[in-house]
Amino acid sequence: MDKGVTKGHKRSRRRVADEQPDEHAPSPPSITRRQEQALRVLVAGGTDAEAAKAAGAARETVCRWRHHNADFLAALAQARQDLSQDFHDGLRALLPDALAALRDGLAADNINTRVRVAATLFRTLRDVGEPAGLTNPEEIRVAWQTAESKLDLDRRFRMF
Repeated sequence: MDKGVTKGHKRSRRRVADEQPDEHAPSPPSITRRQEQALRVLVAGGTDAEAAKAAGAARETVCRWRHHNADFLAALAQARQDLSQDFHDGLRALLPDALAALRDGLAADNINTRVRVAATLFRTLRDVGEPAGLTNPEEIRVAWQTAESKLDLDRRFRMF
């Protein structure tokens, strides 16, 4: 395994010709093995006490990590985002079967079934909305530049 690559994550060996390292990219969080053990328990829904037991630490230590350790907080947030992404990817994988079931429901002989399925579809479409995010690379670059400019102005004119 490559040095610096965490277990379960593989580094891509391909590089795009014009790819350059992002000098503004944050460094990955650096946590200890004990913190990683606690993190796994917390991400799985465990309590501070359960995380502390798994890590061989006091509950107060895990509390301190969660409230005052930036690397631990960043790693915890990233792990939760990864878990959420996996969950959403799993749901997306079910969409073809779900759509087929809805299609079958709309074709059902029973009018009540068809109406319930149609109402479910309308509610879902209303609640889901359009996917968010810019899809044009140039618009993304402009957004980054705008955000960086605003941060620079904030830093320059900060009074205190």
